Amino acid sequence: MVIFFHGSGTVRTSGKNFREIINVLRHSNIAGVAPDFPFHGDNVGGPEFNNMDYVMEWVHKIVRKVKQAANEARPGMPLYLVGHSFG
Repeated sequence: MVIFFHGSGTVRTSGKNFREIINVLRHSNIAGVAPDFPFHGDNVGGPEFNNMDYVMEWVHKIVRKVKQAANEARPGMPLYLVGHSFG
């Protein structure tokens, strides 16, 4: 399982930015997800995202949920994080 974190200035949803890579991985039986960061794509965000502790907990929550889903699908599946720019 791979989680892709996009960089700054993303106008379109991050899934579209990483679609080609995710599709290539899928053909190798590797799942990939690409959440939108606040204020990017369809994620409107809010003032709470001005607090770095809140942002880090938000990212950690994404990682925990994806890891849980991956472990339910295939126990012991490794989880990789891939970032671009500030991602």
